[in-house]
Amino acid sequence: MPSSPNQRLAKTFLEEEKRGVTWSMQGRLAAIAIIAIWVSVDNFGLDTVYFLGLLGCFAALGTGLLLLSRSAIYAPWMKYAFVALDAALLTFTLLVPSPFRDFVFDIQLQLRFGNFPYFFVILVGIAAFTYSPRFVVTAGVICAFAWAVGASLIIFRPDTLTFQNAPPATTAEEIGRIYLDPSFVATNTRITEILTILIVAGILTSAASRSRELVVSQAEAARQRANLARYLSPNMLEQLSTTDEPFGSVQEQQAAVLFVDIVGFTEMSTQQSPQEVIGLLREFHSRMAQSVFANNGTLDKFIGDGVMATFGTPKPQEDDAGRALKCAQDMLRTVAAWNEQRLSAGQHPIHVGIGVHFGPVVTGDTGDRHRLEFAVVGDTVNVASRLERLTRELNVALAVSHEVTAAAGLSPRGAEAIGLRHHGPVTLRGRAQHQIDVWTQTAAS
Repeated sequence: MPSSPNQRLAKTFLEEEKRGVTWSMQGRLAAIAIIAIWVSVDNFGLDTVYFLGLLGCFAALGTGLLLLSRSAIYAPWMKYAFVALDAALLTFTLLVPSPFRDFVFDIQLQLRFGNFPYFFVILVGIAAFTYSPRFVVTAGVICAFAWAVGASLIIFRPDTLTFQNAPPATTAEEIGRIYLDPSFVATNTRITEILTILIVAGILTSAASRSRELVVSQAEAARQRANLARYLSPNMLEQLSTTDEPFGSVQEQQAAVLFVDIVGFTEMSTQQSPQEVIGLLREFHSRMAQSVFANNGTLDKFIGDGVMATFGTPKPQEDDAGRALKCAQDMLRTVAAWNEQRLSAGQHPIHVGIGVHFGPVVTGDTGDRHRLEFAVVGDTVNVASRLERLTRELNVALAVSHEVTAAAGLSPRGAEAIGLRHHGPVTLRGRAQHQIDVWTQTAAS
């Protein structure tokens, strides 16, 4: 069953979250390796073993989340558990001194080293890579709570000195003695640290929310572009997506126009069910459109059992006529291959008629402000349509005007080399006073 846009978007965010976890954890492991080298240089003895052990715990947590993110059992809730473990381990690391030190100092001094802001802010910052505002704010709350609990265990010790329980100080000297007391803890600084975590989390939550909105907008634009691609040629879609004014003003230019349709479709449709008729049209249109797109043409419109394509719109190119001719011959080969499949499936083969002409056309938008259509009109379009109908009278599959072969740079011998046969001048229906020189082809070459 096809998934909904919301389900596809949720899956996209989950994949981005996994990639974010991979990126952040790889960076985390690299940082731990650098810190481990510094610890080994800056410390000696059992202290080094203690700190390396803590770094090993951080590495294990990062590796565990990294492995889980790459497995099929990964679920979004797991990242919350890991950030809680990270925050608890970080709090322990910052507040509990090494038991292997050969000297002892008051535990309150652990709060004076000034290394708190960097590590907790990094934890919250890493959470932003998940594109989840909820996770970022939760990570901030978890980190603030972990630090508040750890600091409180020291603040509320009986031997801790704060301004709240210190003797009244009225002089600078008395205040200085309180500050210099090893058991002193500045509670206002701890509150500032907790607020810093929450403020940073709030800022990063806004950034993650904005990033998520941008991802949603890009996904929606991609979805709309994919939907438009079902109705527009790639070159037309590119023109629409890169300009403010879709096609510019009405203009006259040179272009090749191709018409193709199924010979005897009306009679065929009376012998098939409506479902079979629509199925046939869908297959036919799809195969013809692929030939048009493969030759960088513009699929102008589907006309019942027919297709109109142009080469040179919206922007002319030097090889428009050559690509139109190649497209027509590709269509014949496509139909021949399709007929082999139809015959092997017990179905009747189909026959097509293709007409191609090259000359001046008028292009521009038609419609109103609610719905615009890029139109290609002019005598060149009419001639191409009549050449397609001429294939029935001449009992050929392809009728190409001399203007096409000339614009493609083909000499008579060159045209014959690619399978065309010179038929000569013909008078098209509705053009009694004008004859047109025609080249034909009976089957795929």
